Amino acid sequence: MEGDTDFIHKLGIAQKECDETCYWLELLRATNYLDEKQFVSIHADAEVLLKLIKSY
Repeated sequence: MEGDTDFIHKLGIAQKECDETCYWLELLRATNYLDEKQFVSIHADAEVLLKLIKSY
């Protein structure tokens, strides 16, 4: 079905965006823009989102 194909495509885009967000969060932590507590909280949320996206 076309709707299913489009949805799967959009999930792929969402996965790439979430991966990129995790990368940038790691850079922000490495440059001390985020402290450890901020990083852990935000990164954990991003990882949960990534797991949800990948579960489809």
